[in-house]
Amino acid sequence: MNFLNNDEISHLKDVKNILNVVMIVKDFSLVLFVFGFSFLRIKNRQKNALDYTFIILIVVMVFCGVCVIWFDDFFIIFHEILFPQGNWMFPPSSELIKLFPKSFWFNVFLHFMFLCFFELTLVFVIKNVYCRSWDLNPGTDSRTRS
Repeated sequence: MNFLNNDEISHLKDVKNILNVVMIVKDFSLVLFVFGFSFLRIKNRQKNALDYTFIILIVVMVFCGVCVIWFDDFFIIFHEILFPQGNWMFPPSSELIKLFPKSFWFNVFLHFMFLCFFELTLVFVIKNVYCRSWDLNPGTDSRTRS
């Protein structure tokens, strides 16, 4: 009962491999951020880390906004880079295209943008809450605070 052809199956295997790498990078980044932030807290430099994180998230949001505006071009460039062997172009009658039309991927991308916006907002709130407490006690060592 295999309704996908060999090229479609090959493409889905490639997609799975790419997603596995993305998940590993995401997990590593989270661990690196937590440990890095903890180290910077000891060194009383959390404000710098939050500033840089905020700037990075703004850049990601601007990039995502540009990609949404020119999604068709982004979609093609994305596939040309990640699937250089060319196994990503299928006819409209393909079962894979019927399962995952471009509108599906556009919505996935919008969801990604929403998550980036959520993270940006969270970092902004954390930055302002922590900075407010730091500004109330200038010059105090973070190791002496409870």
